[in-house]
Amino acid sequence: GPRMNLLPATRRWAPMRLVSFEGSMRHSRTKPIAPLAAATILPGMLLLGSACSTINVDATKATRPYPRELAQESVARVQVIPAGTSIEVINATARSYRDFDLWLNQRYMVHVDELLAGQTLVIPLSNFWDWRGEGPFEGGIFRYYAPTPIALLQAQMTPESPLIGFLAVLPEGARDFYENPPALPEPPGKKR
Repeated sequence: GPRMNLLPATRRWAPMRLVSFEGSMRHSRTKPIAPLAAATILPGMLLLGSACSTINVDATKATRPYPRELAQESVARVQVIPAGTSIEVINATARSYRDFDLWLNQRYMVHVDELLAGQTLVIPLSNFWDWRGEGPFEGGIFRYYAPTPIALLQAQMTPESPLIGFLAVLPEGARDFYENPPALPEPPGKKR
């Protein structure tokens, strides 16, 4: 069993154990983790773990699949600029757009109530969802995957109407993604 040693300052018995360190024998005391340290470490680990999620999924926010059968009929002079975890949509035209769906990379969609002529609209990437309830990967320090490039944006006035392209201002390094986009997942029940 453990050797007992009398501690002079407290006059209490404390358990001692022998620990081998590089061939020599030393005494060490066993101390429990202070309750304050445990109360500090546990919430910190939970906070860090919640910040590092792998995939942004919420089935309740699933949208309809991208309308692959519809063509893009025109391009509007509306610029879309990536801005960290959001995009800036700058309508430099004299036309206002109301009640439309905005598609990102032929996969993610967000409904926009209005984009007035001359208006700049900031849309968080966390507002975009696909038909499976997955969102694009945002940037940031605690990201797990590389951020989703902002390569192609299209507006659709109704689910049956043709698409209108918006001008995405591509950041450095996104040209390769635009010229060689990854294969997109197929919606359920759709065969090519």
